[in-house]
Amino acid sequence: MIQEVDFHSHTVNSDGTLTATELMELAKKQGIKALALTDHDTTSGLDEALAAGKKLGVELIPGIEISVVYDSGTMHILGHFIDHRSMKLQEAIRGLQDDRNDRNPQIIEKLNALGIEITLKEVERESGGGQAHPNPEVESGQRREVGGQARPNPEGESGQRREVGGQARPNPEGESGQRREVGGQVGRPHFARVLVKKGHVKDFEEAFKKYLGKGAPAYVDKRRISPEEGIRMIREAGGIAVLAHPKTLNAKSSQEFNVVLDHLVASGLGGIEAYSSCQDEKEAGQFRAAGEERNIFITGGSDFHGDNKSDVELGNMGRWARLSYGLVKAMRDHLNLKGLS
Repeated sequence: MIQEVDFHSHTVNSDGTLTATELMELAKKQGIKALALTDHDTTSGLDEALAAGKKLGVELIPGIEISVVYDSGTMHILGHFIDHRSMKLQEAIRGLQDDRNDRNPQIIEKLNALGIEITLKEVERESGGGQAHPNPEVESGQRREVGGQARPNPEGESGQRREVGGQARPNPEGESGQRREVGGQVGRPHFARVLVKKGHVKDFEEAFKKYLGKGAPAYVDKRRISPEEGIRMIREAGGIAVLAHPKTLNAKSSQEFNVVLDHLVASGLGGIEAYSSCQDEKEAGQFRAAGEERNIFITGGSDFHGDNKSDVELGNMGRWARLSYGLVKAMRDHLNLKGLS
C-alpha cells in the first residue's frame, strides 16, 4: 500500500540509482504528496529535488541520513526539514565525507590485492553530484523555503546569514555567487556496481557477501560520530532528528531497546521510523507504541534505493502502515515552517 508521505529515500548522490529529478517523477507517479530525500552524508541532491518537486506538485522534505556509532548493531539518524544551506551543517558533512574518502583507496588496495583490477576513478564514475553551482539566492535576493516556497534572503546585502539560534555568521557563498554544496560521495554500493559490471560478481548481494560486507576481505570500516553528535547536527540545522529503521539496532530485548531510545530522546531525538520496508507488522506496532509512550513523532519510510534495493517500492512500508499528509503539517507546525504553496 502506497502512503501519502515517505520520509526515507535515496538518489545517485549516495547509494541510490535514480537522479533527484527521476525520484520526484516517480513520487508523482506513485501518488505521493510529500517525499523526504535522505541521502547518506550529503545534501547535494536537494536543490534539484526541490526544483523538480515544485514543477511536479510534489512536496520535497529536505533531509539527510547519518550513520552513528552503535556497537550492538547499526544506528542511522534521519534529519527532516533541515536547512541544507546551513554552513555549519555543510562543514559537518564535509568531515563525514572526508572519512569516507579516506576509506575508499583502502578498499581499492584490498580488492587489487585479491586480484581484482579496479580503479578509484571507475568507482567515482558510479557516484554523482558534488560540484559548485550558481547560488539561486544571489540575483533574486530570495532563498527557497523548506518545501520550495521563496522567502526573503536572510543574508541580504550584508553577506551575513542567520545561524539557527539567531547568531549571524559569514555567508559561505561570499561575493562570487557560487556556493560549494558538499556533494555526492563514493560508497560501497558504487564499488559493488563496478564489480557487477566487470563480471566479478553476479549481483549486489554477492558483492557484499564476497568482498564488501562487514567481515569480508575488502571491508574497511569508517569513523562514525556519536548518536548525540548526529542528533545535535540535525537540530542545529533546524531539523527534526528521527531514528531510522530501529530494527537494525538488533536490540536483544524490549528493555534494552527502551534504554537506548530513552537516551536518544533525552539527547533531542524527535521521532521514530516505526514503518519501514525492513520491519514487519509486529515490529512496526512495537516501535509505534514506544514512540507514542515518549510523545515523539511516528514516521515511516520505504528506504527506497532504486535498483540497488529492487524489492523496495517507493512509498510502500507494508500494508499495515498508516501515514497521512497531516503528519507533515504537524512536523511543520512544530518547527514553525510554511508549506509548499
